[in-house]
Amino acid sequence: MKQYIDIFRNLLRVAGRQRRLNFLMFASSGAYNFAGLLPPFAAAGIIKMITEEDLTGIWIYAGMYAGFYILYFGFLRINYYAYLKMAEFYHIGLQERMFKKIEQYPELLKKVPQGRVIDTFADDIRWVVDGVNVSVEAFFQFVRLLIIFVIFLSQDLMIGSIAVLVDVMYLLLLNDNAKEEAKRYANTRKAEDKVIGAFTEMINIKAEAIEEGSERTDEFEATSKEFVDAVGNFEMDEQWAKMEKTFPSWRREYQKRRQAIARRNTLWAGIPYAGKVILYILLAKMVIDGKMGLDVLVLIIGYFEMTITCMDKMTTHLLALSNYGVRVERIRKLL
Repeated sequence: MKQYIDIFRNLLRVAGRQRRLNFLMFASSGAYNFAGLLPPFAAAGIIKMITEEDLTGIWIYAGMYAGFYILYFGFLRINYYAYLKMAEFYHIGLQERMFKKIEQYPELLKKVPQGRVIDTFADDIRWVVDGVNVSVEAFFQFVRLLIIFVIFLSQDLMIGSIAVLVDVMYLLLLNDNAKEEAKRYANTRKAEDKVIGAFTEMINIKAEAIEEGSERTDEFEATSKEFVDAVGNFEMDEQWAKMEKTFPSWRREYQKRRQAIARRNTLWAGIPYAGKVILYILLAKMVIDGKMGLDVLVLIIGYFEMTITCMDKMTTHLLALSNYGVRVERIRKLL
């Protein structure tokens, strides 16, 4: 968890702070995430009214169900607005800062390859707002999980303990897998930076050779194409050799990253669904034995499915944050 907090702090240091927009994004994200916890209560109420044959109660809970989703989508709309404004603030602001930095300190181009500078200016900056967004979303998914765990344990201690145990085991596996994915992503980016550097050098060599060839055509009546081919061959071979050296490492790291993604989506993904089957069997027996109402079964299953969604979203957001951390570090070194 500490690494994610450190990335978020670095993100705010690089991006700067816009308190009003930060508050709007945080508040709207929390509001729509908490609103998303309410529909299972209404669904359980509808089932209870059905078992009691209370038509009036059904309409009341159905209205609550619709109202909860209206709140959810209303707050989500506000969150989209906050995201839009923060994207404008960070994107334009960071490009201005980087432009002025290179203008004032051109010697930075001797320390950092030109291709990497351009890639950071054009690509890395546009993901900063997503880094802020996924940080906020991951936090509220974690809070939602804690609230759901309390609901589980308050309904039935044994069933709640089983649900929490399955969820925690799944979460730990996802977290370890996310660390592996983030590590491999960082390694592929390092290899890509070397390729970008070699490619940029090749472009510069070609451009210089063309310029010199044009001058020789005017002065010595030599064909510029022959000169360009002659002057650039040795340097071009050297740059191609640099690129070739990066290909095996990029291929290895990319394959390992894809293997980690496959484990997350195929192997570990089966754990919560196995737990769901076990819960169904235990809850069904309790309903048959008269120890639990059908509405409570619907409530527990609804929230258990929600925990799966919360954990998947949280780990996805944290993985994205780790990847954005690589981009933030690239921006930080330039600024």
